[in-house]
Amino acid sequence: MVPIGRHDVLVSEIGLAGWSLYPSEAYLARKGAPTRHDNLRGHDIVAYSDPASMDAGASWLNRHLFGTQMTFRGASVKAVLEASANGLGVAAAPCVAAAAAGLTRVSDQVVGASAIQLVARSDVARAAPVRAVMGFLADAMARERDWLAGKPG
Repeated sequence: MVPIGRHDVLVSEIGLAGWSLYPSEAYLARKGAPTRHDNLRGHDIVAYSDPASMDAGASWLNRHLFGTQMTFRGASVKAVLEASANGLGVAAAPCVAAAAAGLTRVSDQVVGASAIQLVARSDVARAAPVRAVMGFLADAMARERDWLAGKPG
């Protein structure tokens, strides 16, 4: 773990969360899937209100909006996933979160990745039980690395 801005907080990157494109089944029945992951022309898009402050997947989506119809802008991944799950359009989202929301992935392409970080106060991180939990989490993330990164299969 490495210290960040504050001296009493340690951060360790323990994985990457891949992002891809996700609409709901209702949206797919109404509009169909994009024919290519990098051409969303003619599709309704659920985007982020401030993509510059979001991760790579949201920034990727913001660069591929040409010829699309923006139907919703959300301030969080949760808001965007809920809008997409309600049929409002195609969203870029972390693969793990989108799968949990019941959305359908329309491309094997990963359009971005976010760091998964373990954060702890340095005084707490020295305690044996906390170190054990942190080790367990890091090991679990390592075992599920491909799934978290959004690799198909």
